[in-house]
Amino acid sequence: MDTRTDGGTPQGFYSMALRLRETKDADFIQKFANGYIQMHAKEFRAIQVWHFHDAPLPLMTLAFQGGDEDWLALIPPKYADLSIPWMEVGSFAVCDVTEFKLADGWLLRVGTHA
Repeated sequence: MDTRTDGGTPQGFYSMALRLRETKDADFIQKFANGYIQMHAKEFRAIQVWHFHDAPLPLMTLAFQGGDEDWLALIPPKYADLSIPWMEVGSFAVCDVTEFKLADGWLLRVGTHA
């Protein structure tokens, strides 16, 4: 599934996420991500992991941490309570993992480096 809307370049996609994030409208950004998940929930039955710059724009926008992002993981509700060791701090060359709670029990995690 290709979710890019700017000609398909990761740099352009990342720039769009940055511009959306700069609006500082947290409510809109949360609704944007939740709406995306609701539209695609049937496709995401397993944990989905993307290189940050390849992630869908609504998820990337919500998870933007200042430019040091490495990966982004979308976790369905049925896996939300699982311990996933490679996503923990100190694993996979990651210095920090931030978790975002989304609608209907979905989780979004982003791994960043220093």
